[in-house]
Amino acid sequence: MATNRIGSSDIMKKTMILFLLLVSVSFAQQTGPFGLSRGMSKEAVVAAVGAKNVIKNEGRQVSTVPKPHLMFESYSLLFSPTVGLVKILALSVIIDTDDFGDQIRSAYDDISTALQQAYGQPNYSFDFLQSGSIWHERNEFMWGLYKKERTLATAWDNTSETNGTAPIVRHALPNQIANISLQAVALDVDPNKADLILAYEFNGFNQYADEVAKKKASVF
Repeated sequence: MATNRIGSSDIMKKTMILFLLLVSVSFAQQTGPFGLSRGMSKEAVVAAVGAKNVIKNEGRQVSTVPKPHLMFESYSLLFSPTVGLVKILALSVIIDTDDFGDQIRSAYDDISTALQQAYGQPNYSFDFLQSGSIWHERNEFMWGLYKKERTLATAWDNTSETNGTAPIVRHALPNQIANISLQAVALDVDPNKADLILAYEFNGFNQYADEVAKKKASVF
């Protein structure tokens, strides 16, 4: 009478299949930006992206995420010791642009449009030159950005407005996101090179930032 035997190698294969299934389910549950969620631990992020993709700071900067975007090449992460992940700062690839800023503006518009499709109209949009700046010609757009006298940015938040009787929520951001901001900046080394900075702040970030500020001030 033939008997079925399951060897140790078969058990290991079944265990590995189960582990990969659980990991895939875990990834599917990460519905936040770039596949990351508020409250994730550094260990969970490293497990999700792979240790080889950790750039520095014990998992606080990574070169990829569970759901990457080709425009962005690195992601700085901020972890609260009590909450977990509270902020994502995505840095784009370096964009070579002309003096008019056509290329960086085009990239900015593309990402801004995608964000609007996901989160609706922004609360704030800024595209202005500081009063008194000498960089006011169209072909001086990048010099204004380089000198930090021009602002090109967009932001979403959960701001409430009042119609006289009751507050009106302009945006109800999903996944416990408190704020989103997109900004174009010129590199310090070259006014014709720029990148985009996309930031997500989750609920709990402000409290964590306040705690850090108090800790720094406590030395005085």
